[in-house]
Amino acid sequence: MLKLNPHIDWTDKLILWFAPIFCFICIMLSIWTEHLAMLVVPFTLVVALVGIYKFEWIYSLFFLIIPFSVELYLPNGLGTDLPSEPVMLLLTAIGILLFSKHWKKIPADYIRSPITTLLIIHVIWIFCTAILSQNPTVSFKFFLAKLWYVIPFFGMTLYLHKGSSWFYNIIKLLIGSLVLVITYIMIRHAGDGFSFDGINRAGSPFFRNHVTYAAILVIVLPYLWAWMKSKISRTQLYLLVGAMLYILLAIYLTYTRAAHLCVFISIGVYFVVKYKLMKLAIYLSLIIAILGIIGLRHNNNYLNFAPQYEKTISHHSYDNLLEATYKLQDLSTMERVYRWVAGAEMINRRPLLGYGPGNFYFFYKSFTIASFRTYVSHNPDKSGIHNYYLMVWVEQGVIGFLLFLILCIVSIFYGEKLYHKLDNIDDRRIVMACIMSLCVIYALLLINDLIEADKVGPFFFFNLAILVWYGVKTKIPALRSNRDI
Repeated sequence: MLKLNPHIDWTDKLILWFAPIFCFICIMLSIWTEHLAMLVVPFTLVVALVGIYKFEWIYSLFFLIIPFSVELYLPNGLGTDLPSEPVMLLLTAIGILLFSKHWKKIPADYIRSPITTLLIIHVIWIFCTAILSQNPTVSFKFFLAKLWYVIPFFGMTLYLHKGSSWFYNIIKLLIGSLVLVITYIMIRHAGDGFSFDGINRAGSPFFRNHVTYAAILVIVLPYLWAWMKSKISRTQLYLLVGAMLYILLAIYLTYTRAAHLCVFISIGVYFVVKYKLMKLAIYLSLIIAILGIIGLRHNNNYLNFAPQYEKTISHHSYDNLLEATYKLQDLSTMERVYRWVAGAEMINRRPLLGYGPGNFYFFYKSFTIASFRTYVSHNPDKSGIHNYYLMVWVEQGVIGFLLFLILCIVSIFYGEKLYHKLDNIDDRRIVMACIMSLCVIYALLLINDLIEADKVGPFFFFNLAILVWYGVKTKIPALRSNRDI
């Protein structure tokens, strides 16, 4: 990164002289015209300058603000996440500038990593299917949104990562702000007696619903575990143990079945990786999934699972919800099935290229089957299919589906091999934490569309980047964050 010293070139000196003068003029004009909106200009300039000269601050800032990010719907029908999305866009711009100027210095081992190669091919295929999309405008917006996840949280993580101390500094910011948000939600939830119905209201405005709230908690949990196991004082250990118990309590009080299950999945992943059983676990999972799909498709057996419309309702007690789930009478579960069936029909129509990234909502209703309909099938929230793997197949065709599935599987195999190859115990714990976090994300994707959500997506690419970094650690020197841009 460019250092402020006497040897900086004339363009940088011009910027440093011009910026404060320009900010002063904007402030004076704002006072004179009484238009406070003009104050946004100097603020934006200051943030941009910080991004140029201290872009690692902007990167770290994201992990500090992500738990506080609020989803905002604009009058034109568009939505954004504030302040996370503007920061992501700024990081993307910085990343493009950085990599375009120093592309010759990018270590070849990073590109040759199977994870990086698969991710690049995955992004290229999204671009190709956007060109061939049934609704190209929506698809290209989806493609651009994908870039502002990949560039900052994969590319810049590789660039900035300097080892375990850097990793734990990022996690400190994340855990600290997350604990504050949890406390806010706990206080509001207590006002409802920690009721099942009250968790969505308590999580507002920081989380759309209890699912996204629970998701970030279970994704972050392995990072906290790794931090607890690092070299810290006894006082710090007690504080982190308290934070762990606090987050586990918060996960329970989200009343989110998938999140509760993911806590045990992450523990299981630890032992699977430790005893080199990941290949067996993945192969068994794939066999079970394939046999299940064949069984459901044979003689249209899936129609036997159609719910009774009158009995498929929302439940106001967690115990009732669990009972309704296995009886196929839970509204959220059966609405998912309603959309999965429609997705399967869409795949039958366009199996190779799909309908284009981001297009499921605009086409799925004509493929739905009435017998699976529920009380919320009119979908006022314009939500997706609630299974990311199926969504990728529907929107990007079988090639897109296979690319993403292979990326997921390879990342876990690569992580397990890496864990047993590293000698440093602290490095191994960080790698293990990232594998556990990835597996939690992969499990959540079975019933949610979360990679493009700002509370989940960044951690997916962050985990992949950490695995790649440690994978090449013994072959190349670490990238330094103080290179010129």
